[in-house]
Amino acid sequence: MKNTFKKVMGALMVAVLMMGVLAVPTQKAQAASKNYMKGLKLNWDLKKNKKMKVKSAIVVLKKVNTGIKITNYKLGNAKKEGYKKLTFSVTFKNIYKRPSDSQIHKMVAAPKVGGSFWWSVADFNTGLSLEEENDFDVRVKSSDKKIKKKKYTEYADDHHTCCLELYTIRYNVSITYPENYDGLCIGVGGNNQINQSSADKKYWVGKVKFGKTTYYKKGKKNSHWMRIRASKKQSETSPETSTETSPETSTETTTEDSMTTVDSNVN
Repeated sequence: MKNTFKKVMGALMVAVLMMGVLAVPTQKAQAASKNYMKGLKLNWDLKKNKKMKVKSAIVVLKKVNTGIKITNYKLGNAKKEGYKKLTFSVTFKNIYKRPSDSQIHKMVAAPKVGGSFWWSVADFNTGLSLEEENDFDVRVKSSDKKIKKKKYTEYADDHHTCCLELYTIRYNVSITYPENYDGLCIGVGGNNQINQSSADKKYWVGKVKFGKTTYYKKGKKNSHWMRIRASKKQSETSPETSTETSPETSTETTTEDSMTTVDSNVN
């Protein structure tokens, strides 16, 4: 009887463990879904060298304009056979108008000002960020932000002083991915609230889909995206020689339009 009880308990424990494993979502399980990002009805109008505009949440002023532009866009074969390499620079520019005296008073007292923005690399079918280790073998690297232009403008009322920063910030990004991978998406946007939510933080490590974040839920049109699709001709084309360098000094052989399709109208 005692031995039977142990066997029953062992079976129950196995069942519980199995249920626990099944209940944990993984990227492989979620990879079965299709066209997740398309269903969000995002702005699929991001293009190289095109000026975009988003709103960024900031204390007291509520929303400020941020200009965004992707430049130095280069696509070619990576050193690793069967892989592509995409490099580009993304630049953000914030411009603040002069706040009123009452706004200055409140901003000085605020613990956090805000005014943030973001760029992201995500999978089209799952809506998950690809910037951490993932099942699609997409690897993303970026430089630390480089402040291209920095200027402080000081505004003051009778009792307080508030410094607002006008700046242009640039990130250099490098993405390596399998040449037959068809789900690569690049997005840029502005924060819709000053503080990150729990879902926002989890999104950046690939644990939450983009549609669950405040970047989407509190501003569905406050971001711009492009999809880079694998070309059907890739398997028929002989490999090209490429040299991997940074986006600023790249001499990599590129075939931006012939080897890849950048979708504005997502299918």
